[in-house]
Parts: sequence; C-alpha cells; structure tokens
Amino acid sequence: MNDQTLEKLRYPIGRFEWESEMTQKSFEFHKKKIADYPNELGDKIKHLSKADLKKPYRSGGWQIAQLIHHIADSHTHNYIRFKQALLVDTPTIMDYKPADWATTADATLEDISGSLQIIKGIHQRWSTLLNSIKLEDLQRSYYHPNRDKYYPLHVALALYSWHGDHHLAHIENTP
Repeated sequence: MNDQTLEKLRYPIGRFEWESEMTQKSFEFHKKKIADYPNELGDKIKHLSKADLKKPYRSGGWQIAQLIHHIADSHTHNYIRFKQALLVDTPTIMDYKPADWATTADATLEDISGSLQIIKGIHQRWSTLLNSIKLEDLQRSYYHPNRDKYYPLHVALALYSWHGDHHLAHIENTP
C-alpha cells in the first residue's frame, strides 16, 4: 500500500485544518454539528451487524466497535477540556493516549450501547453549553502540555466537529 492510499484511509475527509479565527456563521455550523452528531452516528451504524462491528475500518485500524468507544472517550475528554477553559483561565489539560484507551476491556466490547449513551449525553450537554455562550467566549483557551500548544476553544470546537465527521467516514468506508 502506498503512502497516498494509506493517507486516504486514515484521513478520508482530509486532515483537520487549524483556522486562526471563527465567524458567527461558522460557530452556528459547528454548534449544529455537535448537536446532530449522535443522530448522524446512529444513522450510520443502525444497519450494522455484530460481524460488521468487528471489522477494522482499515487494515491495522480499530474495529468499528472500538472506534465508537473511542468517540465516546475522545468527545468526553474534549467536552471536559472545553468546559474547564470556560471556567478557568487557560487550564493545563491532562493528556491521554487514545491507542492505549482503545485496548482496555471496556473499549473492546462488542456491545456499543454504553458508548452510544455517553455520546448522546455528552453531545446534549455540550450543545446546551455551546448555546449558552457567545462567539467571543471561544477565544478562551487551554494548554496542552504534551503538544506544548494552546488551543483556543474555537479550534477545539472545529476540531471535534471535524473529528466526528472523520470517524463517520471511517465507518462508511469500512470494507
């Protein structure tokens, strides 16, 4: 497999593009993406069998069930980071290694119902939070020590809007 093919399998919608600012129109778009994501995910997986959930989305990649558990873990982390940055001046966030988290017993279950409940609940809470803030609040940021980088909330919001679509494309493109 050549590098271009692997890149397309890993990033079927392309890599995330960091924008230096966000418009009100873009804020509204991303708020809607966060609110709608559990339903989009549900639509994408509703016809999958148990055998489908065991399929990796690409050679060497996670199984679809692991991917759904990862989404629950990752979106929970980002919601908490987001909320911390709204409440604390430039908090330093705790990092986690998604690949390690994807190997624990709870992340390798075939039963995805608990993770789907987490995703639905986190996105409902996140949507409520997003609808309570203003565009200028998205200038607040958190510090990621492992990357030695500050993440403004508008970047974190756009990143997780992209992250959801990124994994929907993985599910859709699973062989």
